[in-house]
Amino acid sequence: MQQVAADRTSWPPGNGEMAKRMRAHDWAATPLGPIDTWPAELKSAAALVLDSGFPAALIWGPDLVTIYNDAFRPILGDKPEALGRSFAEIWSEAWHEIGPIAERALAGQSTSIEDYPLVINRSGKPEQAYFTFSYSPVRAADGSVLGMIDTVVETTRKVRAEVALRASEERMRLAMQSAGFYLWEIDVATGKVTFSENVDEVTGFATDQQSPDLMTRIAELIAPEERDRQREATLRAMRGEAEFHEVTRVINPDSGEPIWLEEHGTLINSPDGTPQRLVGVGMNITDRKRAEAALRESEERFRLIVESARNYAILITDPQDRITDWFAGAAFVFGWSAEEIIGQPGSILFTEQDREAGEPEREIETARTKGFAQDVRWHLRKDGRQVFIEGSVAALRRPDGSLQGFLKIGQDTTERQAYEQTLRASERHAKLLLAELQHRVRNTLGVIRSIARRTAATSATPEDYAMHLEGRIDAFARVQAAVTRNPLAGVDLEILVADELRAVTAHEGEQVKSISGPAMRLQPKPAETFALAIHELATNAVKYGALSIPEGRIAVTWTIDRSGDEPRLVFQWIETRVRLSSDKSRRRGFGTELIERTLGYELGSEAELDFTPHGLHCTITLPLDDHLFILDRERRNHVQ
Repeated sequence: MQQVAADRTSWPPGNGEMAKRMRAHDWAATPLGPIDTWPAELKSAAALVLDSGFPAALIWGPDLVTIYNDAFRPILGDKPEALGRSFAEIWSEAWHEIGPIAERALAGQSTSIEDYPLVINRSGKPEQAYFTFSYSPVRAADGSVLGMIDTVVETTRKVRAEVALRASEERMRLAMQSAGFYLWEIDVATGKVTFSENVDEVTGFATDQQSPDLMTRIAELIAPEERDRQREATLRAMRGEAEFHEVTRVINPDSGEPIWLEEHGTLINSPDGTPQRLVGVGMNITDRKRAEAALRESEERFRLIVESARNYAILITDPQDRITDWFAGAAFVFGWSAEEIIGQPGSILFTEQDREAGEPEREIETARTKGFAQDVRWHLRKDGRQVFIEGSVAALRRPDGSLQGFLKIGQDTTERQAYEQTLRASERHAKLLLAELQHRVRNTLGVIRSIARRTAATSATPEDYAMHLEGRIDAFARVQAAVTRNPLAGVDLEILVADELRAVTAHEGEQVKSISGPAMRLQPKPAETFALAIHELATNAVKYGALSIPEGRIAVTWTIDRSGDEPRLVFQWIETRVRLSSDKSRRRGFGTELIERTLGYELGSEAELDFTPHGLHCTITLPLDDHLFILDRERRNHVQ
């Protein structure tokens, strides 16, 4: 006892929390036994783990007894004290995942895995976490494996951040492309240039991105008088000497027409500060350039054109963004007359939310400093309604370069926005329908597989199996056809019974005396099972019962019984004028099991098969509720 006490106070050394817990722990109550009996390998491995600054745990012996260090404690969260417990018990919720990895380590094979996903419970509820860890075997002097060391770092935050970053980058890429921008990138080290997939669509000509010397090809398309300036601006930006912002005239190689491209680029450095990539966006501003040229040529011509453009809001503001010119299209789109709006700030056309966010000022400042700004957003009409505008703001400058004002041109695309919203809703509906179809196909395959297995179990010969399987699948297919025609309408019980009898060439008014009862519609899923039951009754009647002899008769009826606490539907299949032999009445096969057991399990029914001397009397009692039937308002009120 004195030796044990000494061990508890002297080993392992150190002031860490886990070292203290190790010294205080009752190791005699664990498979490892008192510390003074531990082998040197165990003490050495435990000391290595405790001294490590990385989260680590030692798992020892066949009982997987766990010893861990202070850095490992946050990984455990709120789990019960793990010291001295089985590693498999500590991580029981994830042992089906990490157990095989641990077994390989205990067999002598080290394993290292990065960002391994695990669902763990360390705070009272399951959570998705990610870990980078290594399981390394601990060997004895003779090479045998005594345990393993788990060195682990939780990477949950890193993985989530990477996922969020990729999603953000993808959203940015999609937003840029949908706004009519193309993306480009130049590798500083190699000079290789790449473009986004939509570059040809935006620029209007083929860039031939597969060309091995794409940079040279692009340079050759630039107007000769602008090549040196463009090249120097690119090199300065790649060296980090200046931001890249160029408006370049290029020649369309297909048509020979000039195209103006505006590009903005930013240099991205490696962690050590070395220039790595020049990335940027570009847009085709040919239309804007041509509009500016036309404006300079003839202001009167411009006025005549814009006044006839009813769906385009065109206006001009002064350098302080006060409205000075208000054309007919703007009056038509926004509802203000020129007398009402001239002198008002341009921000009057913005929504309250955008005004509070400073969007009008930001847009004007962008146009002031860069010459052009996109204006694609919801705007406000005089009557308070919102209108969606896709347009731009261009800075108007005098020949001396001083700012004269801003030209704002925007197309009213409100109807298109509504159409696109409708289209997106339609696409969501189509996805839901596809998901429902996939669900139904899976269910259908499951039912057919079940029918095939149970038919095989009750068939004496392959021919018997094939005949019964074909009939049961046909019955199932008939219900599926009825459901597919109108999934929300359900399946009419009378039609279901009649269809199954017609499938065996039995028609009402002949051997079938009657098919009668109140109008009832089964829900699609219950209809599948109930149709199989009717099919089994019909095929049994053909082989052994009323349809096996000309004088046999069948009457099918159903009624609603409200005598108990809950209403129920009582379905009766009555065969007469048949003489049943005792051996036939005792036969129990697929149909009997389906009616007496499967219906009860799936539909909550009660079934009674009475083999009378004159024929089979089958009574099936079903709960009259919304799970099985599509009830009208009156019946639903009775049920409630």
